Order: sequence, then C-alpha cells, then structure tokens
Amino acid sequence: SSSVSDADDPDHYVLRNHPNPFSEQTTVSFDIARDETATIDVFNTLGEKVASLNGTPGKNTLNFNPSDLDSGIYIYSLKVDSEVKAVSKMIVN
Repeated sequence: SSSVSDADDPDHYVLRNHPNPFSEQTTVSFDIARDETATIDVFNTLGEKVASLNGTPGKNTLNFNPSDLDSGIYIYSLKVDSEVKAVSKMIVN
C-alpha cells in the first residue's frame, strides 16, 4: 500500500502569520497550488467576521493591519473555492 504525505497532498494548505503576536501589522502567508479562489477571513472570539483578505493562485503573502481591532486572540481561516481548508490563530497586542 502507498501513503501520501501532507506535502504531497494537493488539498493540504499551510497557513501562517508572522510576527505573532503583533501590534501594528502581520503578514499572512499561504500557497494555492491550483487555479482557485482564496479568501482569508478573520474572526473575533465571538465568531464575528472582522476582516477579509483576498488571495490569488500561487504563493501569497498578504499584509494585515488590525488598526481598528482590540487586543486579543483572533481566529483566521483560509477558504478555497468557498470551502474552509485551514484555520489558525493570531494574537493582537
């Protein structure tokens, strides 16, 4: 039998932001291998969407400036073709 590692799986998406925690700006990075529509949605701890960023096919590095957000923990998701593929958290100081 054969197995497929995460790196070889076309449906495996790595989502990260740096720096984290941050106060003024962070960079969200992810790769989209195929010709797909990608969106990053940012949610507060109440589950309310507070921001959205649009990605493009290929390697993405999107700057996020939370100037209107309070300090705290936020959850962000990578949605590819309207389906959530990865979720992570960011901390705003």
